[in-house]
Amino acid sequence: MSGNVGPGNLTLATIPNATISAPKSVSVGTTYTRIDQGTSGRKYILIVNNSTSDTIYVGGATTVTTANGIPVAAGASLSLNLGPSLKLYAISTATCDVRVFEAA
Repeated sequence: MSGNVGPGNLTLATIPNATISAPKSVSVGTTYTRIDQGTSGRKYILIVNNSTSDTIYVGGATTVTTANGIPVAAGASLSLNLGPSLKLYAISTATCDVRVFEAA
C-alpha cells in the first residue's frame, strides 16, 4: 500500500485511565467533512475507514484535499495523539463510512 496508511491496531484498553467516547459514524464524500467529536480533554483519536474500496484523506484544516491529506486506505485505521482544540477533516473521491473513537 505505497503512500497509504495500512491496517493497524490500537488497543484502547492500554491507555491508562482513559474515558472512551462512543464511536461516531461519519459519512465522508467529495467535500471536506469534520470527523472529530471535539471530546473535552481528548488526548487520542482513532479513525477507521470502514469503506471496502475507497481511500479517505485526513487533514487538520478545511483545505484538506485528496492531494494534500494523509491517505487512509479502505479498511485501514489511523490513530493520533490529538488535543481537544484541534479539528480533523476528511475527504474522499467517493462516499465512505468512517468510524471515529476518541479517548480522554
